[in-house]
Amino acid sequence: YAYASYGLESIAEEIEPIETPEDDEYYESYADKLEAEEQKRIERKRNTVMGAFEEIYNPNPDHTMALNPRFQNATQNNSEVTVFIDGANSFKELDGIFGAAEPMGETLSMMSDNYLFIDFNINDKDLTAEMTYHISDRFKDQMNATNKAKFNKKALKYIDGQNLIGFFGFAIDPEPYYDMMMDMYSTIMSSVPEYGEIAAGALDIFNILLDEDEVFDFIKGDAVFAVTDIKEFDVTYTTYEYDEDFNELEVTTTKKEPMPEYTFVASIGNEPLRSRILRMMEKSDLLVFNEGYYTYQPPFSRYRRSNPSGLGGTHYVAVENDVLIITNNKDLVTLYRQSGLPKTNWLNKEHRTILKKNNYVGYWDANRTFTKLNEEMKSLGKDFFKMMEVADSTFKNATVCGLENDGNLFKTTLSLNFVNENKIAIVQLLEFVESIGGK
Repeated sequence: YAYASYGLESIAEEIEPIETPEDDEYYESYADKLEAEEQKRIERKRNTVMGAFEEIYNPNPDHTMALNPRFQNATQNNSEVTVFIDGANSFKELDGIFGAAEPMGETLSMMSDNYLFIDFNINDKDLTAEMTYHISDRFKDQMNATNKAKFNKKALKYIDGQNLIGFFGFAIDPEPYYDMMMDMYSTIMSSVPEYGEIAAGALDIFNILLDEDEVFDFIKGDAVFAVTDIKEFDVTYTTYEYDEDFNELEVTTTKKEPMPEYTFVASIGNEPLRSRILRMMEKSDLLVFNEGYYTYQPPFSRYRRSNPSGLGGTHYVAVENDVLIITNNKDLVTLYRQSGLPKTNWLNKEHRTILKKNNYVGYWDANRTFTKLNEEMKSLGKDFFKMMEVADSTFKNATVCGLENDGNLFKTTLSLNFVNENKIAIVQLLEFVESIGGK
């Protein structure tokens, strides 16, 4: 990167100016003079470009990736395509940019052993991208401790899996994660020229004032957001009109509109603290208490006009079994708030296994998404609807699973799965791209 940048900058500097020929040079005509100047300009450009290429492809071991031990480690899997980002060299270049006078040494030392590589693989039935991050010894133990958390089984009982569109979630131990972030940020901020000591001091004061026991008892560190269906909801609109005598009239209309049904769940504790937070939100008119649950009210909605009541329907909030529930499915906070959904409505075994074995997860049912949207897509035009039909028959689902840990290496895997199991994945992808390009 450094040598490529040097070459491009040199080219830019060399191309801009046009030197005036020496006074003692003689030309038969003005046209000859212009031709000579053009030839010199071309020669300068050629020399500059060749110089840049020689720098980039210099066989000196210090200038090549082949002997870089981090690059060797990243490319040992023999994947179809590998993307490699070397944190050590990147921060070394930053050190050169800021100069020795700037106090960046501690930050560069902290990040110098970090690097990232992504392996792209084309398999028979899927395409995968494995992102692996090598973290320095300084943060390895904290990272391991952070990722030992698990998803709360009680929270998963509130996610309806019958018509699941997708979900994503994470489970981390908040205390080691917080310690790692504070260590990282304080080191970086203290290295910032001029204001570093002020920023570091402010972080120290924040840590002194923060009651970590209270916070970590409240935030358990696991959360899942799921889109459980796409269906029609009643959305109420309130507008204002005027009669013949200019009297203001409130007009309320309710329309059925297709939108995602969603559920967000997170484990929380510290009942006294969460009760204070809920009371504060009630007094701020953000939440309206009902029997056992709350209805969310957008800020200042009482003073808005010609807007929907709520952001796309009504949203509900409840806390039960140390689980925070936010949803637009009213049945979840009324009929099933205390016990959770019936087992027949739970996530299937495949999804539960993903959540059990990983602490960073994602899932998208592409096939079901396109099927659910078919009628809605028809209104967007014949070509767009046809594209959705092709996508529906091509893509099955996508998953994200992580973090796998091997020493200093932490890996997350993205998989894109296809519908036709009798045709290899890359062929199906190319056929889809061709069909889109032909529209």
